[in-house]
Amino acid sequence: MKGFSAGLGHLLAGFRLVLGVGSIRKWALIPVVINLALLIGLIVLAFFFTDDLLAWLGMNTAPTGFWKSVVYWLAWVGLVVLLIAASVLIMVLISNVIAAPFYTKLAEATLRHLTGREFGQEGSFARLAAVSIYQELVKLAVFIGIQAVLLAFHFIPVVGTIISIVVSFFLLAFEFSDYSLEAYGHGVADRWRFVLAHKPTMFGFGGGAFVLTLIPLANLVVAPAAVAGAARMVVELKGEKNVR
Repeated sequence: MKGFSAGLGHLLAGFRLVLGVGSIRKWALIPVVINLALLIGLIVLAFFFTDDLLAWLGMNTAPTGFWKSVVYWLAWVGLVVLLIAASVLIMVLISNVIAAPFYTKLAEATLRHLTGREFGQEGSFARLAAVSIYQELVKLAVFIGIQAVLLAFHFIPVVGTIISIVVSFFLLAFEFSDYSLEAYGHGVADRWRFVLAHKPTMFGFGGGAFVLTLIPLANLVVAPAAVAGAARMVVELKGEKNVR
C-alpha cells in the first residue's frame, strides 16, 4: 500500500513541477499547445464535413415538415457528438507521437532539476525528434497489439476486466517512465524490467494516470505532468540523493 500511495504522490508532484519550475514548464507548454491545436483542428474539420456526411447518409439539409426537421436535427446533433468523440480519440493517439520529442526534453529538464546532473542526448533536435517519434510509433503499435489480445479476456466475466485494467495501469506507467529511463541510458528490455521490479509504485502511478485521463480533455494537461512525475519517481526509485 505504501508503494501504491507513493506512485500517486509522484503523479501529483508532477503537476507541481510543471507549474512551479520554469525550465520544466517551457517544455510542458509545447505539448499542451500541440494537443489543443490538433483537437481544435479536428473538431473544426468535423463540423465542416457534418452536412456532407448527413447528405451521404441520405438526409437532405433543411428538410420540410416538422417531424423530418426533428429527425434531421437529432441526427445532426448525434453525428456532431460522435465526430467530437472521434476527434478526441484521434488527438490522443496522434499527439503522443507528435509531442514525443518534447516529452523527451521535458523528462530531461525534470531530471536535471531533481538531481543537479546533466541529462540529454547528443545531436540536433531534428535527430532527437526523428528517434523519439519512431520509438513512439513502435510503442503505439505494441500497445495496440496488447490491447487487441486483452479483448479476448473480456469474455471472462469480472476476471477479464480486472486483468485488462491492471495491464493498462502498467502500460501507462511504462509510457510515462520510458522517457526518463531512456535518459538514464536503459535499453528497452531494461526499462520493462525496471517497471516490473517496482510493481506497487508503478501500479499506483499508472492507476492515477488512468483515472485522470478518463476525464474529458484532461489528457491535454495530464500527460506533461505525468512525464514530469514519472521522472521524479524514477529518480527516487534509483536512490538518487539530490531529489527535490
